[in-house]
Amino acid sequence: MNPFVEKLTKARDLILEVEIDLINEKRFCPYEIGFTLRKLDEAINQLKNIE
Repeated sequence: MNPFVEKLTKARDLILEVEIDLINEKRFCPYEIGFTLRKLDEAINQLKNIE
């Protein structure tokens, strides 16, 4: 796996974990977190297509 994709995937997993924790504990998650996850997915897909 491309090292850039691997790092972005790790970042996505951490942010997803934060999103889940916020929803479970606060019943709220800022819009920006979901937006960031979506953008990370787009970046990961673009890098995979470059390979």
